[in-house]
Amino acid sequence: NNVLVNDKLATKASYKVKAHDKVVVKEGALESLLAAQEQKAEQLASPEPDDSVKFEIVCETKTYAVVNKPYGLTVHPGAGNESGTLVNGLLHRFGADGLSSQHDTHRLDKDTSGLMVVALNDAAHAQLQQQFEERSVSKVYRALVAGKPPCSADPSAWNRIDRAIVRSADDSTKMAVAKNNNVKGAKPSQTDYRVVRCWRTGKQTHYTLLELRLLTGRTHQIRVHLSSLGTPIVGDIIYSRQSNKQRVLDEQSRTHLMLAAVNLEFNDPESNERVSFQIDMPDHMQHCVTLLDEKCDVLKNDSSAAVASTKTTKSDNKLDEKEAKRLA
Repeated sequence: NNVLVNDKLATKASYKVKAHDKVVVKEGALESLLAAQEQKAEQLASPEPDDSVKFEIVCETKTYAVVNKPYGLTVHPGAGNESGTLVNGLLHRFGADGLSSQHDTHRLDKDTSGLMVVALNDAAHAQLQQQFEERSVSKVYRALVAGKPPCSADPSAWNRIDRAIVRSADDSTKMAVAKNNNVKGAKPSQTDYRVVRCWRTGKQTHYTLLELRLLTGRTHQIRVHLSSLGTPIVGDIIYSRQSNKQRVLDEQSRTHLMLAAVNLEFNDPESNERVSFQIDMPDHMQHCVTLLDEKCDVLKNDSSAAVASTKTTKSDNKLDEKEAKRLA
C-alpha cells in the first residue's frame, strides 16, 4: 500500500512501468524497506544458534566434524531460510567460537542427504577449501533412477557423463546440459557412475540403483546429468520430464529425492592423513530399495543396458540441444 501508479494503488509487483506513467512512493516507505533489508542482511551474516535443528555427528576432531545432513534440511541461511538451517544447528552444537567463521566448507542441496565435512576453525577451513578447489576430496553418492542408463559390460567399471552444464534459459533457478563447452556460460562437467542393482517392473519399465562420483562440482550436477540420459532421479520434481514424474513407487518416492552422499574422503587438515567416512543410505531410499526387491525382478549387470537406453538417450539429447541453441 505504499506505491501509486497514475493515482491508483499498485497491486502487482510485476507491473511493467510505461513511458509517462506517474509513480508515487509514500513518504518514509523506502526508508522502512531499506531498514528491513539491512536487518535481514545482518541476520543472514550473523545467524543465530538453533537447538531445534537435528543432524547426526559421524565424527568430531579438534579441527573438523563430519555430519550426516538429513533430507529437507537447508545448509546455509538465505532468502526465505533465515533460520532452521544446518548452520544454525552447528552454531548451537559448537558455538560461534568452536566453528569456522565461514561456517561451511561445501554444501548439499536441501533435498540431498548425506555426509558433509565442517571446519571447526579458520585454518582447517582454508586447508579443506584448498582440497575442494584442487578436487582431491572424494565424494560418492547413491541414486535411485527411473530407467536404465547406458553402462559397460563390466559391472565394476565406471561410466562417464561428460557434458557441460549451463544455467537454463527458461528458468534461472534450473541448470541444463549445454550443446558443447563453447556455449556462453557453459562449464565442463563430468560425472562417473556404475550400476549397483537394476529392477524390471514391466516390459519396458526399469529402476536402477547407481553409485556416482563427481569429478567436478556444478550446481545440481548429478540431477542434470542423469536427467539428460533419460534416467532422472526418482522423486526429482525439477528435472524429471512429465512422463517420468508418474513413475514413482509410492508416496514417499514422490516426495523425497532419492539421492544421498554416502562416502566422503579427504586429508585430515591437521595431520594430512587420508581419512574416509561411509554411511548407509537414508531410510527413505532403503525403503524404496526394499520395495523393489520385494515386488520386482532383479536384473543382472550386463551390456544390455546400453542397448536398451539408446533410443531414450538420443531423444533427450535433442531436447538439450534445442535449449543450448537458445543459449548460444
